[in-house]
Amino acid sequence: MDSTMISAYRALNEAQAAISRANTLDEALQDGLRIILANCDAEFGVIWYADPKGDGALHPFFWVGKYDLTSRCHRKGQGVVGRAFESQEAERYLDFRPEDDPETVEDFQGIDVTSMVCVPFSTKSDNLGCIQFVNKLGGGRLTDEEADVCEMVAMLASLALDDNLDLSPAW
Repeated sequence: MDSTMISAYRALNEAQAAISRANTLDEALQDGLRIILANCDAEFGVIWYADPKGDGALHPFFWVGKYDLTSRCHRKGQGVVGRAFESQEAERYLDFRPEDDPETVEDFQGIDVTSMVCVPFSTKSDNLGCIQFVNKLGGGRLTDEEADVCEMVAMLASLALDDNLDLSPAW
């Protein structure tokens, strides 16, 4: 078994354990995101939630990293987060170039983005939002293997949330 799969299994087990021990949805998502980031070498990560009762945009629910994302949002279909949410398919930019995606550049004003992975976050009954991983910790770009870990663990974390029935309806 290669190191990528070992990392993915370790992250998955840790995230599932954290989610199953959580008493609140906030706790489950925060602990799960921290575990995923620690295992995929991303500089920062964001859980974007879809606000169906408000403006319909994706807002930062929780993030780990040095940037304050409080005032940021993504519209469905716009930028990498909005497109991943609308299509319900992961998007990868392992060599992000601003000229390739002006909408995403606008979303990240003031943040130097070199690579990113954005994975839809859903339960059995709802499309909740997206989990986004940005840049490689310590500089450089995320590799295909690290992006694989991000995608696998984020998707499987959704399943773990479904399994903790006390938390999933609260979203």
